[in-house]
Amino acid sequence: MKRRLGQLLRDYLSNSSIVSQLWQRLPHGIYIFNYHRIGNKLECPYARDVFSCSADAFEKQVEQIKSNFLVLNSQQLSAVLDGQHLSERYAMITFDDGYKDNFDTAFPILQKHQLPALFLIPTDFIDTDAIPWWDELSFILRNNIGKTLVTPASGEALHLTQDSIEHQIRIFTRQIKQIPEEESLAFMARLRDSHAGLCEQLRERHQELFVNWHDLQVMHSAGMDIGSHTRSHKILSKLPVLQQAEELQTSKQIIEEKLGASIVAVAYPVGSKHCYTSETKLLAQKAGYRLAFNNTSSINNLLSDRHDMNRICVIDDEVNKLKATTVFHAYLRKRK
Repeated sequence: MKRRLGQLLRDYLSNSSIVSQLWQRLPHGIYIFNYHRIGNKLECPYARDVFSCSADAFEKQVEQIKSNFLVLNSQQLSAVLDGQHLSERYAMITFDDGYKDNFDTAFPILQKHQLPALFLIPTDFIDTDAIPWWDELSFILRNNIGKTLVTPASGEALHLTQDSIEHQIRIFTRQIKQIPEEESLAFMARLRDSHAGLCEQLRERHQELFVNWHDLQVMHSAGMDIGSHTRSHKILSKLPVLQQAEELQTSKQIIEEKLGASIVAVAYPVGSKHCYTSETKLLAQKAGYRLAFNNTSSINNLLSDRHDMNRICVIDDEVNKLKATTVFHAYLRKRK
């Protein structure tokens, strides 16, 4: 009920003239705007929920963020937290997953507006032909419209339809994230085995989905930050402690060796509260990360845990919806 009321209030704000006034009067704090993919999701045969907005919308949002905040890189944010003084509305722009459009589309827009951003990458995906399970799942389900498949957790038989396919993909995706690691791996293995022809089509039509090390070097040389999104993008809370530590430590080491730079930031894969633990945060700190990000929509202040920083996840083209979500969290939700 509370979530529904919050959504109704954000919808009201996004359609109200007052939102622009409140946006310009936001309190001092640390506002971290998180993106994933940039582009036209309707042209994508893979997962569409990972698209944050179109290229045109991203540029408009960047312009609004630039005009209303002091935009920081990760080193500057760490220094602000060290200094214990919030004299501005500070912002960061972050990207999770390292999709190719981060380099091809988002990076030129950021350069045009002379803004830094932090790109958080799963190192196992870089310079490979990797197709992550969520993209593979979406491709298989979208090509099974008219058929019935059983969900991984609830065991519900879902008849896939054109009108409902995006919602149905979300059901499968959410349940895979919720079940134990070995069960999710087994489910995807069964799905591949039963759709071998589709998987072969997927491999044949596959284009490079993720950035490569040359792309990252170019971005880093141009002033962009690169951070870790672990090695394999597995949900850390599902993993044994030693494997969590390996995911955090090795990804940092790989990026530092490839780029010749110190890496200070990590984002927990998926980033919901059930996807990492207090032990995960301690492991991130021990690995040498000065900042770690979740994916919980809220803003931050100087009392925030720097290994559990909140981000506002962008999921819509409309600038007013971004403003409304930010205003809602700044004024109406208790900050950490």
